[in-house]
Amino acid sequence: MKKITASQLLVFSALGWMLIGILSLSSYQNTYLPAIKYAGMIILLDGLLLTAVSFRCNGTTKEKRWIRAEAIVNLFFSFLLVLDPVFTDLIFVFLVTPWVVTKGFVTMIASLSLRKSVHGWRGDFLGGSLLAACGLLISHNPTDNPFGINILIGAIGCTIGLLYFYDAYRFRQINNQRVDHRHLAS
Repeated sequence: MKKITASQLLVFSALGWMLIGILSLSSYQNTYLPAIKYAGMIILLDGLLLTAVSFRCNGTTKEKRWIRAEAIVNLFFSFLLVLDPVFTDLIFVFLVTPWVVTKGFVTMIASLSLRKSVHGWRGDFLGGSLLAACGLLISHNPTDNPFGINILIGAIGCTIGLLYFYDAYRFRQINNQRVDHRHLAS
């Protein structure tokens, strides 16, 4: 049986986040309640997938640690969202805001600390900045529209999806380079 690679796990997660982002942007009147209902499970699944990616990726040890740190952030906030779904309806914005801001800052700090070993760290830094900005905007809802939060959730989903697609591509390139070197050595 063929093993599932880190890039395949990231593509799966990226597709899920892109779907959430596109649905939230295209049908923003109908997605707030499902977002509240399933946010904890989605973030939990993402945390578990990132944990698996951290053990399967071909990156450096430092990079694996940062992926695990991001997984821990996801798992912590997912447990807060899953523990009491009734109460979550009332404080959803106050739980999602720190999750997105923390995820954004972890991504930014990781990209800065890995800038010498990761090609394209600027894209990760930009993505982390967008996540942090969207997270801060969620709590203030600058549109004064009840559906403005859904538009920001859509932007967050698309941003996370694009970051994961980029990382999946990068891990696949690293894996292909290692396979090429093995063939040259034999």
